[in-house]
Formats: sequence, C-alpha cells, structure tokens
Amino acid sequence: MENHPLEEILERKWEEYKTKVKEGGNAQKIYQEEVWPILLQLWKERPKVIPAPKKFDISIHTLGTSPEATILAILGTQADEIYILHTPETKAFIAKLENETGKKTYPIEVGKSDVAAIYNEVIKILEKNPDKWVALDLTSGTKAMSSGLGAAGFFFRRFFDKLRVVYVDNDLYDVEVRRPKAGSERMVILQSPHEVLADVDLLLALEHYEKGDYISAQRYFLQAREKTGSKKYEIYEDISLMYAFWYNLNFQKAYKKSVQIIEKLNDEKHSKHLKILNYNYLFEQSELLKHMNEFIETENYKNKIGVIGLSETLLKLSKEASKNEELALSALYSYRALELLLQHRIHELDKPIETEKIPSQELEMLKQKLSTLLNQPPDSIKFKPKLGLLELVVYLSILNDDAVKEVFDQESIKKLCWNLEARNASLLIHGLKTPSERENERLQEKAEKLAKTIKKSEDVSFSVEALKIDKGILRFEEL
Repeated sequence: MENHPLEEILERKWEEYKTKVKEGGNAQKIYQEEVWPILLQLWKERPKVIPAPKKFDISIHTLGTSPEATILAILGTQADEIYILHTPETKAFIAKLENETGKKTYPIEVGKSDVAAIYNEVIKILEKNPDKWVALDLTSGTKAMSSGLGAAGFFFRRFFDKLRVVYVDNDLYDVEVRRPKAGSERMVILQSPHEVLADVDLLLALEHYEKGDYISAQRYFLQAREKTGSKKYEIYEDISLMYAFWYNLNFQKAYKKSVQIIEKLNDEKHSKHLKILNYNYLFEQSELLKHMNEFIETENYKNKIGVIGLSETLLKLSKEASKNEELALSALYSYRALELLLQHRIHELDKPIETEKIPSQELEMLKQKLSTLLNQPPDSIKFKPKLGLLELVVYLSILNDDAVKEVFDQESIKKLCWNLEARNASLLIHGLKTPSERENERLQEKAEKLAKTIKKSEDVSFSVEALKIDKGILRFEEL
C-alpha cells in the first residue's frame, strides 16, 4: 500500500515538534495544535489496523484522562454505535470524543475499579446484539477498567463469536520527547489467548468430565486439539466417548472405543500418557466391556463378569438418577440390576427361570412360600412364564443360595414385597405413583450388597467408575 500524503506531512511535523520541545516549548500544547490534527485526519481517512481493517457494528471503550487513544480506537473500529465506559473524572472528555470523531456516543458511568459493573454493562449490550460485530477497546482507562474489559471480552468471546478485543498500540516510542512517535500508532485486533492456548477448553473439559457429562468433555477436548493443532488430547476424547457410550448402555461402541484406547497406549508415540493415565485400570475396564458386550449378544447368564458389570453399571445410573431426583427412573435401574444378579445365581445353580421347567416339587414349595409372604391362599398364586423378581429371591432362598441368604432374610424379603407393590404402582409401570426416596435407597442397598457378595464369592474384582483424570494434563509436555 502506498504511503498516504498525510504521512509525509506528519513525519515533518513530528521533527518540528521535537525541535520546539527541546527549545523549551510546551510539549502538550504544541502536540495538540500542530501534530494531533494531522494524525487525527490521517486516521479518519486511513486508520491503521492489524491484522487488517475491519468495520465493527458496535464498539465499547474504557475512557481515561488521555482521550486521544480512545479517539483513534473509535476511528479504527469504524463502529456506528459507540459506548463509552467512563468515571466521574473522565466524563468531561466525552465531548472531545464526539467533536473529533464526528460520532455520537452513549456514555455509561462506572467506578474506576468496578470490574463487575463493566461485566454487567458489556453483557447487556451483547445480549441485545448477539449477531453483530462488537469491538471492546481496552486502551484507555484505569488498569482495573482495562483488565476488566479485556477479561470480559476474552470470556464472552466463547459465547459471542463476533466479539473482538482491540488495543491501540505503537511501533515506536520516542525517548527524546517521552511519548509514542506520531504515525506509529496502530489498532490491534487481539487474538484470544484462550483460543490459542486452549487452557479454558481443557478446564471446561475436565469440569464436564468430573460431572459425568462425557459428551461435553469430548467436545472441549476436541476444541483444544483443533486450536493447538496437537494430537496429545485425542486420547482424552476417546476416553470421554468410551464412558459416554458405556453409561448410555451402548456396550458395543464402548468396547470398540476401549480397544482403540489400549492400542494407542501400547504405541510408543503415546507412551507419555502413561505418566498420567492408569493403564491397568483402563485395560481391566476394556476387558469388562468385552464381557458385558458378549453377555448382551449371547444372553449367557453364566458370564458372571458380564452380568455383574452390567448390574453395577445400572446401579451407578440409578444413583445418578436419584441425585437428580428422578426417582421413578432410578427405581427401574435398581430393579433391573437386582433381577440380573438373581437370574445369574439361578443359572449358576443350573436351575431354570421358566416356570414350566421348574420341578413340580420345587414349584409347589415356591407357591407355599409366596402364599405365606403375601398372606394369600396358595390357589391364588399364579406364575407367569418366567419367574419375576420376588419369585427369584424366594426360589433362591429355597435352593439355599449362599449369596441370597446373606443379603435377604425373612424380614427383608417382606420389605421387597412392599417395594414391588410400589414399583407396580409406579407411573412408569402400571400406575400413577412415584416411588419414595427411602424405598429407592433400600432397593439400591440390597442390589449393591448382593453384587458385592457375589463378586467376593466368585473372586471377581473390577470397577465401573470412570477413570480419574489428573489436572496435570494442563501442564503436559508436547508429544
């Protein structure tokens, strides 16, 4: 781009200004009368903007006691709607801004250290103009005002993609007159450090991961990878997706993803992750997912790891539903978990769950036992094609199953009857009621205790809890 004619004039005026100041002239008066008018006109005709000129719809400026930088920023943003964040002390400079830019401004008074007020004013403007290009100029004002506006800009940029932070800088500081050389000023459209370094993405990823929102965690890990161009966060995307699939009961995809994770960790180029990630824990969970997936595909109830893993997964989901006060959903998870464990015990004893296959003597004993528990005549006890939850517990107690006997005594079986009545009356089953919190807790406790008892008796050890990810990944060296 060719030099503007005013640039040569400004260069000459600057040398004259320096000479007059050295001779004892009033530096501020000479600058305002001889240098500033030329610089102002130059910016009106051709503002210098880095990386490239851009017209904004709205600009928001902090105003200090040296309004010239704010004037240049107003001209640099080319905005038509201009807000000025000023203090009582700097209010007097607003007239100068309007006179010299030829633009109307909207003054907003704030305390010189009131960062919260700046945040509030900025968000109000942004919410009214979500689709407009907005520039936040932090050149002037107190340090608190500038830092507050900059922090607001870089933070809100995550939610308003047309928001930018700008700053009027200079290329040359003239030590002879102790001020920036006129003509060296430029308005810089600043790049957000959050977008370059991705630290905020990582913090948000970890926050969502710890809360159990694995889909959001994966999305933020992906953004961190895209912004940094580094593949070091890819493994954390995979881990997040694995748990997202797992806890949505998509065991096929969860297992497939777990295999990919283990393969990557066995690769030399990913070995540095082993400083942070627990390989053995992930490997054991991959094996667990393999068994769970096989159980789903084959319905082999003797696959003890698959059955117990699925049951504990359902119990985990039950607890999370309880925390969210989704009691009806929580109860369904718990009932199904308990039922799976009982069906597993039946199969381990090589006994059928289909009523027509149960020996008549055992079926009669089951009927008599249920009659006593339910306080109903034996003839009123009717069996469905497959044993239900209560029938499974009673049948296993008749068969002297050690695990069931350890968890369920006569009194707890009676309480289970009440729980089942509440379940059948539930809004999600046959009725219109919601299970109580205590009923739900009691059911969870029994299912958890049975799972632990079976794991101990069958010498099985694993965890369905998500791997803890250390915040050390924020300091993780480049791969």
